[in-house]
Amino acid sequence: MAYEKVVIKGLTLRLPSGGSVEITDATEVPMGDGFTYRQLTYRDTGCEIVFEVRDGWPGAVSINLRAKDGFIRQKDLAAIRLDQIRDEVYAVAGVGAFTPDGDDYELSDAQARTTLNRVTSRRKLTPEFLSRVAEIHQAAPEGGRIEAVKAAFGKEERQAQRYIAQARAKGFISGND
Repeated sequence: MAYEKVVIKGLTLRLPSGGSVEITDATEVPMGDGFTYRQLTYRDTGCEIVFEVRDGWPGAVSINLRAKDGFIRQKDLAAIRLDQIRDEVYAVAGVGAFTPDGDDYELSDAQARTTLNRVTSRRKLTPEFLSRVAEIHQAAPEGGRIEAVKAAFGKEERQAQRYIAQARAKGFISGND
């Protein structure tokens, strides 16, 4: 029996709330404990939003608005709820996960939303995380420690300094080195 290859890239799916989502890059990428497509494009009247997963985090990388009535009003901007649109887009396009045996399966809409909420919520500063910050900080040469933490976690300097300060406060980094 011959199998037919299904082309996913370019596939457009209708959203329950209106609008559509197109799979613009069907490369499967990790997201949280599961995986999804690298890039999805949401379209609705006068609005196009491109969502992309980078370093396991889904986010909007571009927004294109076109006025319906001659100009874009403040209420038009306020009506765009990125987190709600993102959740619906990924729920419809699909979020997959793995069984303990390594097999993959698609999550239900509710499970996909839970995964997205977990992935996009603020990072928890657990002892394990702060220990890793300290390890990276101490392994880097003096003068390059903040840069090392920035690079390791993909954060700006201010956030890297916060991580270092928290690791120091919890005793993972000694002194002011």
